[in-house]
Amino acid sequence: MTEDQIANQVKQVWEELKIKPEKVWSRTDINAAKRATFEANVLIHNPAHEHLLIRLCDVFEVNIETARQKLFATDVFEKSATYLAHVVAQAILYGPRVGIEPFVSLHQQGALPGQTALIEKLHPQLNGSPLVAESVFPASVPAGDRPMLKRLFVQVGLSGDEARQCADSLCPSQTLNLKPRRNTSEKKCLEQFVIALHQPDICPNKIEVGEIMKRLKRFGLSKRGYYAARNKTFAARSLKATTENRRQIEQMAKALKRDAGKFIQNILEGK
Repeated sequence: MTEDQIANQVKQVWEELKIKPEKVWSRTDINAAKRATFEANVLIHNPAHEHLLIRLCDVFEVNIETARQKLFATDVFEKSATYLAHVVAQAILYGPRVGIEPFVSLHQQGALPGQTALIEKLHPQLNGSPLVAESVFPASVPAGDRPMLKRLFVQVGLSGDEARQCADSLCPSQTLNLKPRRNTSEKKCLEQFVIALHQPDICPNKIEVGEIMKRLKRFGLSKRGYYAARNKTFAARSLKATTENRRQIEQMAKALKRDAGKFIQNILEGK
């Protein structure tokens, strides 16, 4: 089907189910969706999602069981308050170690609770499960979870303003119609990331040049820039640990299907 045909079919289902009448699906929407990165198992399986999926699968002749397996979270834990409680604990425990603000400053002020206190204060959300925080700073959290994230930071003892700053470092703002703030260190961040790709202790598995160029082209990487960076000496922790730098590194690592943790720890400033 053409993009226009797909858009018309989606629009028909959208209007039939009266999901969001003001939304008009167009060829541009379909084209944008085709170019976006697909993330499996990120939707909670609820009646509204199920009803929409049934109609879409019927219209587009898609196997519904295959669609369910790819779209819905295999465990609601992934999006639950329990999951966010683990994220909060992980950020508090490891944010200062990898130089992420405002956790560094709060740690220096003695404002962050320790692991024992976190277990006690987050007991309602942990619901009896052990607190197992990975030894890396957590990945970004969807904007829709931001209000609960902020409440959890307040619950563990931070002020409202401190909780807001911590939540800002973990997920994008919910402000509408605003583009993300441009990273002023974008080129330097890209260069350091490319250099890090050639450090065996950071990226032990070699990646083909063509694959790097293909995946990082959208971040501004050119052949000239790649070969210039590859021959430079890696300067550990030479970039400030800003939210923008961390987010850019996460996105580049994701594009190459690599864990962002080692890159963040080695590229961004520590304490």
